[in-house]
Formats: sequence, C-alpha cells, structure tokens
Amino acid sequence: LLFFMSLVLFAQNPSTEVFSNLIFPDGKSLEDYATTGVVLVYGDSSCPACQKAQGQLELRHQKWTAWGYPIVYIALDSDAKNLKQNFGTPPWPVYCDGKSWDSPWVAAADLRGTPTFFALDPQLNIKYEATNVAQMDLWLRTQTSHR
Repeated sequence: LLFFMSLVLFAQNPSTEVFSNLIFPDGKSLEDYATTGVVLVYGDSSCPACQKAQGQLELRHQKWTAWGYPIVYIALDSDAKNLKQNFGTPPWPVYCDGKSWDSPWVAAADLRGTPTFFALDPQLNIKYEATNVAQMDLWLRTQTSHR
C-alpha cells in the first residue's frame, strides 16, 4: 500500500513551473524565505479545511523548518480581524492583503481551492503541490535525510 501511495504521490506532481517572487508589505520577498526551500500555504481562516490544516501545521512547522522548508502562509481573508481571531499568531509569517481571491498573490498561484500547499526550491521552482498537510509531509519526508 505504501508503494502504491508513493506512486500516486509522485504522479500528482506534474509541476516544474517557477513561482513568482512575491513581495510582501514588510519588505520581505518569497525568495528571502526560500534559502533552502519553502512551503507556501494558501488558506482562509474561515475555511474548515484550512482551520484543520492550521492545527496540523502547528505540529509540523519545526520539523519542516529543520528540514529546510519553513512555512509562509498567505491568508485569503478579507478581514484581518477575523484572521487574527481564528488563527491567532502562528510561529510562521502570515501575509494578508485583504483582497481575498482578488489578490495578486492568488493570481500568481493559479489556485483552484484552499488550502493549497506548494513546496518551492531556492529558485522558486514548484517541486510539489498538495491539498493537505499529510500529502506535503509525506513528500517532504522523501526529500530529506531527516526522516
């Protein structure tokens, strides 16, 4: 079963596109976070699947960061107050421009839903795209020697 899951996992990674170097309001860019790689997460704090993912990210963020894949979160919330109320202050950067699906950060990602997770290398090549934390965690485990 694990072998089959691995085949499915890798079959779901057709992407070799380069992600745009997003510039954030604090002056940082996506490249600043991707020195060895980065997991870019798109979500909305009112989305039930995103809320579930938030708790799972809390459990994995230190491990992923140690593996060279820190988390950067782009919130599609239109109300920053709701975002803060629903997610608090996670230990990774969260960016929200209040434009929801009209955000230029969304246009750069060609999103089909939330949550969406992208594993990017230092050149911002999309190495893997996932729709949940478990998929991303499994892929990251196959990419690192720290399993």
